Amino acid sequence: MTLEILQNPAIPEVELDFVGSIAAPFYWVLRNAEGKDRLRNGTVFFINTGTSIVAATACHVIDQCMEDAKTREFVQCMIGGVGETLYFKIEDRLIDRNPKMDLATLQVTQQEVAELGCSILSGLQPHWPPPLAQPEHAVILCGFPGKSRSEIGPSEHMFGRVAIGTNVSNSRDAKISLLVEREGMYRCLGEGVLPENYNFGGISGGPLVALAERAGIRAWTAAGVIVNGPNPGDDPSQQFISGMEVFYATPIHFIKADGHLDIDLWNNSNP
Repeated sequence: MTLEILQNPAIPEVELDFVGSIAAPFYWVLRNAEGKDRLRNGTVFFINTGTSIVAATACHVIDQCMEDAKTREFVQCMIGGVGETLYFKIEDRLIDRNPKMDLATLQVTQQEVAELGCSILSGLQPHWPPPLAQPEHAVILCGFPGKSRSEIGPSEHMFGRVAIGTNVSNSRDAKISLLVEREGMYRCLGEGVLPENYNFGGISGGPLVALAERAGIRAWTAAGVIVNGPNPGDDPSQQFISGMEVFYATPIHFIKADGHLDIDLWNNSNP
């Protein structure tokens, strides 16, 4: 049966919420000489390839954590959730990483994901990897911007989640581009208005999920890993595209069924 990626469908709240459930904040603690903590974070999400359960994220998130881990300030890295927090060492979990693709994969178990209170995306595709999302295909992206993080108690933090439904603007074997026009944005979940020039730093590593249909069944399929989003910083002099939010993702087909990365496919896509 043919898998059809949908174009321009209405995206109900339940679908935004589901994509949010497969993502989690990946963060680490740095503690200075005065005992004051500061956090850095990216995003991970969980996929079932049919062969393996994998946590996918952006390579630059993993690289930053590994670099910080060399310092005296580094305390711990972890994956948060609405349930238990998963504490781990990257070197014990890392399956593969590639800075050119800006992808990294980590080992997790189904039980660990369940204890986090998260879901695993199996997808509607008949086999792995899913097809490349094309222009105008409907997708949802999700992540945990650092700006949305708040301290709610001693060594206790809350992460705000951003999920956006849109269409693919441009698609190549090595990159998917998403151009979100603020004029057409409206809030489905949560409260408040997303301000212009919002710093999305921390969303890297989040899922890009395509809305799909097969044999009359509507569901989802993994499309990519968010590797770059609007990140203007706090300097008002920095440039940004007024009225637009631009995101980039590396397609999911570079992740093999065993969680390793397909360097041959990457090299063929970037001759």
